[in-house]
Amino acid sequence: MRDFRSILYILGFLLCIEAIAMVIPLFVDLIYSNNDWQQFFYSIIVTFFIGLVLCFSFKKDKIKIDIRQAFALTIASWLLIAFFGSIPFIYTSAALNYTDAFFESVSGITTTGATVINNLDNLTQGILIWRALLQWFGGIGIIVLAMAILPTLQIGGMQLLHMEHDDPYEKTLPKINQFIFEIFSLYIILSIICASLYFFSGMNGFDAILHAMTTISTGGFSNHNNSFGYFNSRTLETISVIFMIVGSLPFVLYLQFLHGQKSLIIKDDQVKLFFSILLIIIIITTIWLVFSNSLSVDKSIRIALFNITSIMTGTGYTSDNYSNWGSFGLVIMIIIMFIGGCAGSTTGGVKIFRLQLLFRGAKLQIKKL
Repeated sequence: MRDFRSILYILGFLLCIEAIAMVIPLFVDLIYSNNDWQQFFYSIIVTFFIGLVLCFSFKKDKIKIDIRQAFALTIASWLLIAFFGSIPFIYTSAALNYTDAFFESVSGITTTGATVINNLDNLTQGILIWRALLQWFGGIGIIVLAMAILPTLQIGGMQLLHMEHDDPYEKTLPKINQFIFEIFSLYIILSIICASLYFFSGMNGFDAILHAMTTISTGGFSNHNNSFGYFNSRTLETISVIFMIVGSLPFVLYLQFLHGQKSLIIKDDQVKLFFSILLIIIIITTIWLVFSNSLSVDKSIRIALFNITSIMTGTGYTSDNYSNWGSFGLVIMIIIMFIGGCAGSTTGGVKIFRLQLLFRGAKLQIKKL
């Protein structure tokens, strides 16, 4: 019988981390005098207790997993974290049913951004910050998964992040632990910078922190029903566009830039194609809005820049109802939401890397024919 003790130990460790993360919305509710802090407290106790039981029951001196176990760990970790992450949605004032709560939790941890909640402005601060935290941890989790877990499966990881025969990414950092520490530190710093810019540009402290977490993770959860349209600020939209793009580029390139390899971020095939597609779609949409919707050039650029960037990166913020753009605008939105950002980023979608593989594979087959 295959030994799954290592998997159960790691799952227990992840549940303990999730329980510790729940302390943040608990304190937020205490600060804002919301009674939901009690439900968060009980959720923490249950999650942390089960996590500790798994850790102590299946602890091993040496943790080693094979390919099959790595597959099981990857699937089980996402499902288990989402399951326990749904508990606050059920028992707090959000009062979602079991299905909706699990949906909201999965949407958060996978940074999908879809929601079943239609009264965001009426939710307590604790549950709102918990939604944002799920996306924030989900964003960094995708990167760590790509770097640490997928190489074990021999189907991804470092080798998925380059397009040339030489492997510049492989030499970025010699140890995976050091890499994860640096990538997580960078993620936190970028989040702090984004929150600070939001705050000094007009958001209150709570909105700034919440939107920074869901921007850098390209998740798109907002605490307002009107999403970014609630603020109606060109400055805030510009900041958001910048950090949505930051979250859409390979994070390993940022580390290479900080380690002195500054030219790689400019020369990278993924980055160049990503910006090319984004720029072309924004220009086409701007022209369409000017001529079909009779909008001014300035307003068309503003609407196209923010909404196209948001949809293509998989963030999902909106500042305008693009269902009013006409059939062409809807087709554009449907197409670009499948594209996504670069491999090794927080974005979803097919990813630029796979589009390049598809194009190069098709080109090779045509040459052979």
